[in-house]
Amino acid sequence: MNPSKLKIMLIVFGIVLFSCSSFNKLTVGKKVLIGKWLGKIDDISIIVIFKKDSGSIEYYPYGKKFSFKYNLKNDSILTFSNNFSISSHLIKFSTKNNFKLQPYPPKDDLESIDLINEVEFHRE
Repeated sequence: MNPSKLKIMLIVFGIVLFSCSSFNKLTVGKKVLIGKWLGKIDDISIIVIFKKDSGSIEYYPYGKKFSFKYNLKNDSILTFSNNFSISSHLIKFSTKNNFKLQPYPPKDDLESIDLINEVEFHRE
């Protein structure tokens, strides 16, 4: 095979391979988060509402509601803060309308379980 044709074929193959791998990467940003998200585990429903820099979490049927400020770092580390505590979570989107949170940094001890880490949220 002609070396120049081979070179062109390898370049085209590389471009196609690169574009396919970046196509599947889901970018997270505050614009993606803004809105109402619902999650459910057993008989507990959780509603998370994200605004520009703040939001709220409400637990049903308990009627407990907490306001928070949040920060998104590197499109993957979500940090909630209020007057009492700060918690960080790794946010993983399975689609643009579904995400799950995990403790960040990962914790080996299971002394406390945060319900929001046990639920997959979907956009309302």
